[in-house]
Amino acid sequence: MKHYFLILISFLIISCEKDCKNLKIGTFELKGIDGTIHTIVRNEIYQTEYLNDSNIVVQYNIKWTSPCSYEIYNRKVLSNLDFNIEHQDTIRFEITEINGNVHKIISKFKDIDEVYENSLQKIK
Repeated sequence: MKHYFLILISFLIISCEKDCKNLKIGTFELKGIDGTIHTIVRNEIYQTEYLNDSNIVVQYNIKWTSPCSYEIYNRKVLSNLDFNIEHQDTIRFEITEINGNVHKIISKFKDIDEVYENSLQKIK
């Protein structure tokens, strides 16, 4: 009986682990704090963000630092070149929860103490 209990506990622990492999590449939508929708296209090398209401396109290099954590850095503004982002170039993300095609993230700009929480929905 004790062995069955240990097997059950082991199974529950393993099943609670996040599997972020499916989130490394794809197209996602993020609702900004101002209510605007941002489209994010991610591949192995780049994350490109389309700030839909303002026709701004920004591209970052992406580096996965663990199975569910990544950094974006080396920001390049590809359209609307007058656009300026006040924060530092490097942003760190951790995927904290996955529920179907929606995942919750926390993000933090390098050298800034404030942490942001948001959700991304995978659409492709």
